[in-house]
Amino acid sequence: KLTVSQSSATEAAGDLFTAPYRGAGQNGPMITDTSGNLVWFDPLPNGLEAFDFRTQTYAGQPVLTWWQGYVTATGQGYGEDEIYDDTYQPVATVTAGNGYQSDLHEFQLTASGTALVTAYQPVQWDTSSMGGSANGVVIDAIMQEIDVATGNVLFEWHSLDHVALTASYAGLSAQYDYFHINSIDEDAAGNLLISSRGTHTIYQIDRT
Repeated sequence: KLTVSQSSATEAAGDLFTAPYRGAGQNGPMITDTSGNLVWFDPLPNGLEAFDFRTQTYAGQPVLTWWQGYVTATGQGYGEDEIYDDTYQPVATVTAGNGYQSDLHEFQLTASGTALVTAYQPVQWDTSSMGGSANGVVIDAIMQEIDVATGNVLFEWHSLDHVALTASYAGLSAQYDYFHINSIDEDAAGNLLISSRGTHTIYQIDRT
């Protein structure tokens, strides 16, 4: 239930897209009008949460997209990305490839029919440069570009291949989330822009 406590004459036109979770009632992507009246809701099974619910374009048509899955206490998601058409029917489910699961932070569709997604993977890593153990555990931040129609992974990038732990401002922890990828986008030249919360940096990635 959504209660609108204050309205404004300057509010933008259109409905509200939210993804309520961890409160009383059911989790799931939800659309309401600006008065709080329900337009559409997709209740998720117990334990699943939805994030990043919005409209995008796929194959030239408007679609609804969101991530759904399980979220860890430290803010990493393990799940899949959904695409629904404008009649609320499923079009495609996108999952990360190569044994990973899609993370909640980004699901960006491109004009070429691909999806940019994030993933997280704990790996054994030397954290002595940060005052930790030579046999520590670090969360590798992963970006993939996936062909939506086939599920094939077209491009994959790992933070641990390119960014040192010492670049991070994050405090050392048992599973060190030093990078924490937040978003992906394309620039006008077709390069990928990847933002990192942990290093306070945006990286421009050449696909070649």
